[in-house]
Amino acid sequence: MRVGPDAATVALELLRPAEGQVHDLIVMLESAQDCAEVVTMLITVSQTLDRAWFRLLATQVQHCLATSSSSDERGRNLQQLERLFCALS
Repeated sequence: MRVGPDAATVALELLRPAEGQVHDLIVMLESAQDCAEVVTMLITVSQTLDRAWFRLLATQVQHCLATSSSSDERGRNLQQLERLFCALS
């Protein structure tokens, strides 16, 4: 199962800001910023990554359903995505 082009585009749109946020978090830690500000940035990074993950998963499910060549393949792909989704908890 490969990541579909739409799923990659959606994920990258959300991951690029996260990349900058992680960089900012590193700078904050290196410069000994206020603890509350660091925690706030960490929460922001975490939420951005969560949104990217959920959007990627939702878009990938659509891609797998649309491109599966057989019902067996569709079932295997959905089982694999289900396992990944369950790993979030």
